[in-house]
Amino acid sequence: MNVDVLQSQIAAVEADLLVVGLYEGEALPDDLADAPGAADAKDGFEKLGLLHPERPCRVMVAGLGKRDEMDAERARVAAALVAKEAGSLDAPALDAGGQRLIDKINHLVEDLAPYSDERDQLATALFGTSEILTIDQDGRTIVPERLREHAGITTHITFVGLGEKFQMWEPERFERHLADARQKVRDLRKLLGAGRRGSGGPEGARE
Repeated sequence: MNVDVLQSQIAAVEADLLVVGLYEGEALPDDLADAPGAADAKDGFEKLGLLHPERPCRVMVAGLGKRDEMDAERARVAAALVAKEAGSLDAPALDAGGQRLIDKINHLVEDLAPYSDERDQLATALFGTSEILTIDQDGRTIVPERLREHAGITTHITFVGLGEKFQMWEPERFERHLADARQKVRDLRKLLGAGRRGSGGPEGARE
């Protein structure tokens, strides 16, 4: 994944995922104010939300908390959270969770215009490939072959907790994903640090 830090009109950005920081008490850019998912965007520190404007197709809103409390360490934490979530959006893994995750997905779909192509496509992508797993009296379950093939899972599974959901990975794939995520966090730290030094603010995080 390539990461660019820039100032531009949102509609002009060509990217698979655009990340926008939101300070406490401040509003989203006008281009995103009415986008599906905007009502759920949180400005609290460490809060993340996903929007689906017409262009670009996906925008992640990262809550930054109070502007006067932002420093290099908080920027590092925010960057790490963004990198982790961005990596999970298209990861070759299985997402799993309970009713809270289902409710969140339902809310995301319902935010889109009824009968729109975007709503149908998102619902198909999220629900059309889902499975409800049953657990036996010994706490065991069977992951369907179709899902195992998608994630490349054969004999062993790595479980990764991600807040209200968890992921199931083929162990070697997860090790590569983890190494990649750590590198992305280091790159983001450098970019955020350089940006703050260039703006005259406190010196950014260093490795």
